[in-house]
Amino acid sequence: MAATPQKTAIEEANRQLNGMFQQMIEQEKRYKTELHEKEQEIVRLHQLHQQTEQRLKGALAAAEEEAERLRAVAMEKQKSAATLERSLAEIVGIAQRAMPSANGHPQPAATPLITPSKVVKLPSSENPTFSTGE
Repeated sequence: MAATPQKTAIEEANRQLNGMFQQMIEQEKRYKTELHEKEQEIVRLHQLHQQTEQRLKGALAAAEEEAERLRAVAMEKQKSAATLERSLAEIVGIAQRAMPSANGHPQPAATPLITPSKVVKLPSSENPTFSTGE
């Protein structure tokens, strides 16, 4: 029995439909594989984001602690500087009261208590005696 032209056309259409169906199944497999890979990449990036965020939060906390420590050190240095400044002002005040020349008044040049012209050599045979004035 020979196939009728209509039956042959139907068989050809079925073969084409089956081929297209197989192509669609293969394409769906590729899409599912690609989708799975993309989902895995999203999960990996999300985990990386969380790790980076935790690391940055830790670094920020450490930086804030260091900044607070440095603020405390700076305040202590300011207090020390203020104390030194007050001490220096006291010393300058004492020096100005003790030395009138510091106030702009000229002071006579200091004369040494013993000058070379006042030194008298004693003969070696003499033993000097000192009196305390009593």
